[in-house]
Amino acid sequence: MSLASILQALKQGDFQSRWEIAKQAEHWDAAMAVPLLVQVLDDPNTDIELQWFIAKILGVFSSADAALVLSQLLERSGDEEVRLMAAQSLSRFGAQAIEPLQSYLHDPQRQATALRALGLIEHPEVVPLLVEAAQTGTSQLRICALEALEKFQSPEILPLLVATLAHPDPMLRKTAISGLATRIEEGNRDALAKHFIPLLEDDNEWVADQAARALGRIATDSCTTALVDKCTNQATASSLQRTLIQCLGWIHSEAAIGGLERIGTLQMQNPDLPELLLQDVIASFASAAGTTVQTLAGQVLINWVKSDAFAARPLLRSRAILALGQLLMPTQIPDLIDLLADSDYGVQLHVIAALKQLSPQMAYTAIQERLKADSTNAQLAQGLAIAVQEW
Repeated sequence: MSLASILQALKQGDFQSRWEIAKQAEHWDAAMAVPLLVQVLDDPNTDIELQWFIAKILGVFSSADAALVLSQLLERSGDEEVRLMAAQSLSRFGAQAIEPLQSYLHDPQRQATALRALGLIEHPEVVPLLVEAAQTGTSQLRICALEALEKFQSPEILPLLVATLAHPDPMLRKTAISGLATRIEEGNRDALAKHFIPLLEDDNEWVADQAARALGRIATDSCTTALVDKCTNQATASSLQRTLIQCLGWIHSEAAIGGLERIGTLQMQNPDLPELLLQDVIASFASAAGTTVQTLAGQVLINWVKSDAFAARPLLRSRAILALGQLLMPTQIPDLIDLLADSDYGVQLHVIAALKQLSPQMAYTAIQERLKADSTNAQLAQGLAIAVQEW
């Protein structure tokens, strides 16, 4: 089939057929294809979808003519999706696309699209353009530039991000936190933590939420202390508290387990508080990693299940027992078997599920041995019998 016939099929086809045709473009003769594609673009009856496909196809051709057409399409198209595809295709040309894209950085209609395209070009000449846009553009443009800079490594980027943490626009502060969080390994963790900790007190909850997540990734003792202190502050919004608890669960340390225990204990001391935060604490315990940390988490959960605070809360007991199963610590089988004495049938079923998760054979053997023991009390004996029946 001739190229002209193929392009005619492209013009008349539906989305799926156009997609299949576009996949074959790499085999076309660029010198012949580009002028024909320009003719289609110049046709006032060419629909938006076809313009998008032509922009996609032109990115396949490594020619100056194709780059020029894409640049013109980026300039004149009134459709954002077409402009974005033109920019993405243009970015595939590498360094030769920097100059035409740079020319659109002062065009309010196209500067954001041009920035996104520049961000796709992994070339050092792009960094100064993005840095300038991040310092001088509108808030929306600065956000685009900061997001585009995330993939680059250059000495001027880190101080730019740190400076942006103090910007009055909360969305810019949030974007700067996100950018810095991807560069944790580049600098001193404690130094980065010092920038993020004050932002836990930011008036904007999105910013505080992002700062908490960054601290959870840095995971130093100072981060743990800051997260716990903020979470135990009575003035902290419950939505932010949930994020803080989740972030503490990412920090697999004894200090983090101690902090989660403190948060949970404070919640239990006020029976009028909703159980949701306690459920979050239990879920964070379940994600503990490392033998020492898992052992500590498991012991806290067992103590809680047996505590008076959990006595009238079967849902919390069940959640804690499931968390014990997720910790995958076979050494906790005896403690879990003791919990079969629970008076709530649903809780007993959760104990059985947790035991199966830990080690089915080891747990079943231990249950059989406990059944034979003379010291077994009646309530536990009933629970053991249920376990055997449900196994």
